[in-house]
Amino acid sequence: MVQILYNEKNQFLNPLKQNNSHIYHLAKALNNKYHINSVVVFVQNNANNIDVSNVINLCDLKKYLSTYDDGTYYSYDEIDYIYDEIKNLDVKIKNRIHVNNIQKQQQLIRDGICPRCGAKLVERNGKNGKFIGCSNYPNCKFTKSI
Repeated sequence: MVQILYNEKNQFLNPLKQNNSHIYHLAKALNNKYHINSVVVFVQNNANNIDVSNVINLCDLKKYLSTYDDGTYYSYDEIDYIYDEIKNLDVKIKNRIHVNNIQKQQQLIRDGICPRCGAKLVERNGKNGKFIGCSNYPNCKFTKSI
């Protein structure tokens, strides 16, 4: 995606795809034992033209959190455990390491290798046009827009 601010073009990753990647890695860090609700919050309240249920404006966050119910409930002990595990991730992954991991993943993609499972990436046709997908589908659902 490209953002233009003050006549300067800046390329950035799609925040929805970034969030999906974060959810994937967070679930993996928690051994896929817990349901993780995905939500993208636009802090400048400019999400009105995005028609996706989990993309909201900051001004709507409190209402979203107070009314969201997917039927998943955790005990206080489970919530404490999840909190502690997530907090400990900060110690394990520092910013520089995170950036290096992103750069390694991008290089794997350029080399045609799935960054999640190591299988070959292949070009596919979907309802919204061409995209790159993992050859290990449906076991691995990694995709990237062309």
